[in-house]
Amino acid sequence: MQFNNIFDNYVYNIQLSQINDDNVTAEKNYWGTTNILEINGSIIDFFDGVSAGIVDFCPYLDAPYPIGNPVSCKATEDIINKLIISD
Repeated sequence: MQFNNIFDNYVYNIQLSQINDDNVTAEKNYWGTTNILEINGSIIDFFDGVSAGIVDFCPYLDAPYPIGNPVSCKATEDIINKLIISD
């Protein structure tokens, strides 16, 4: 799932089910913000304590599609990797 404008949805932009633990690639989408914490807060996945997969939203677009450009999440990916390793 890429090159979409995913925002202003009811409650969450993406919510993974506990029935399926598959990961979801949702890169190169615009989420209505460029704030990584806000993007992450609009997604329910493994990192929210549910038995579900992970939504990979990095890189994300810095403006609505089709004019947005991909932005790297390298720092966020490093933090997530440290959390996984420390558990």
